[in-house]
Amino acid sequence: MEKADLNLDVAALAEVDAGVLSALRVGQRLLLQHQEGQPGPSFYSESGVLLAPLADQQVAARFPHARVIVRAIKREPGSGAIQHLQVRVYRADDTASGPPSTAPGPSAPTSAPAGAGAGGDGAGADEAEYQLRRAQYEAMADSAELRTVLADPRLQGVLSRIDGAPNREQALAAQLENPDFQEFVSKVLVCLDPNRVPATAATAAAVAMATR
Repeated sequence: MEKADLNLDVAALAEVDAGVLSALRVGQRLLLQHQEGQPGPSFYSESGVLLAPLADQQVAARFPHARVIVRAIKREPGSGAIQHLQVRVYRADDTASGPPSTAPGPSAPTSAPAGAGAGGDGAGADEAEYQLRRAQYEAMADSAELRTVLADPRLQGVLSRIDGAPNREQALAAQLENPDFQEFVSKVLVCLDPNRVPATAATAAAVAMATR
């Protein structure tokens, strides 16, 4: 799968409405567009709010029809201000496969804290940056809310499709465009560690499949 991981200019986010920034979470879809009056392509929220410019113009040439998801967010403790924001850019035809998700999701916090998952482009590097510990498996097992959600056969079906897909990361990227599944992943990540959560598509896939 052709993809690129980019760190957005945090200084540019100072001009963005605080409510828009607080709603950003891992797996959320963004837009990469070139609007009239702008010197080049920029990243926008799904509602059309300008977030930050695309610094690497070669990326625009490589991905003329791009899909973008939030890959990693690091927030300042207390204020919740974004200290680091990384996105993953895919070719549109690489993320189009996969049936729409019907998975229900529990209410998730609008601002899920996330660790700085900035790494290489390879899935191997993604998976190596975060490994589940025994205490984290126990935290998931002890969460009554998480057990209830995981018992839903619709969610089990979604996880089975991801697990059985030829390209699991691609299948996960498609499912992450569904708000219900985003909420489920956010709940799992926060349950694992409220202060440092795995915030990459590959590690989120590993977490999702580990809970089956």
